[in-house]
Amino acid sequence: MMRPLSLALLALLCAALPARGQDHSLKIATVNRAQIYKALKETKDYDVAMNADTQRLRNEAQQKTAEIRKLIETRDSTYKPDHPLYATMSENISQKTAEAKIWTEVQQDRQARSDRAHFLAMNRKIEAAIAKIAEQEHVDLVLSTSPRELPASAEQMNDAQLETLIAARMIVYANKNVPDLSEKVTVQLDAEYAKSK
Repeated sequence: MMRPLSLALLALLCAALPARGQDHSLKIATVNRAQIYKALKETKDYDVAMNADTQRLRNEAQQKTAEIRKLIETRDSTYKPDHPLYATMSENISQKTAEAKIWTEVQQDRQARSDRAHFLAMNRKIEAAIAKIAEQEHVDLVLSTSPRELPASAEQMNDAQLETLIAARMIVYANKNVPDLSEKVTVQLDAEYAKSK
């Protein structure tokens, strides 16, 4: 049984085929969106900024942890467990621990939202650049593909990763004559990004 995506792709190919008697033959190309995304200067700059932000947050988290440890040490060295101020300090420590945990979760959510927004924005740019390059190259149909070769050894991949890799392959076979526009799309987007700075 064909998957819905396969049927949709087949219908698209059939619709794109020239009518009988036309001189125009169908020109097809491929792109590797993941390769483009990883190769882009804008993505690399974003990764550097996010790594710096992650390090900053890690430093803040360590400071919060150190403050809590210091409060615990102060409480334990100053008061006995049956002293009324011991309980007061314990409540303060619990409050600061809860605040630190909530702060960490908020920061992780913020970073995840930022990552999703960046990924979606970059994919919109990639799609627009693919369309632009395809028009320049007079390509009728551009198919997305992950690497044409599956890894020889999948020992380091779990089942979900392997399934995702195989499912992402919209092209099972393309001969070497099918042009791959990935490099041209990367160059186009890097040029646009450089102009925007």
